[in-house]
Amino acid sequence: MNSIPDSEAVHRYNELAGEAAALLDSQLARIRLEYEYGAITAREAADRRVFCLEEHLATLRHLRAQYLEDRS
Repeated sequence: MNSIPDSEAVHRYNELAGEAAALLDSQLARIRLEYEYGAITAREAADRRVFCLEEHLATLRHLRAQYLEDRS
C-alpha cells in the first residue's frame, strides 16, 4: 500500500513530469543552437535528440511507476 494519498501522488507526478518536460525543452533547444552554429553535425544533433527523448521517456516511466501505479 502506498502511503501518499491518491490526489497528492497525482499532483506530485504532474509536478515532476512538468519539470522533466521543461528539462527536455531546454536540452532540445541547446541541441538546435549547437547545430545552427555548426558546432555539431546533423547526425550528432539527431543522436543527441534521440538520447534526450529516450531519457525523458524513462523518467516518465519511473515517475508513473512511483506515483501512479499500484495505488491500492
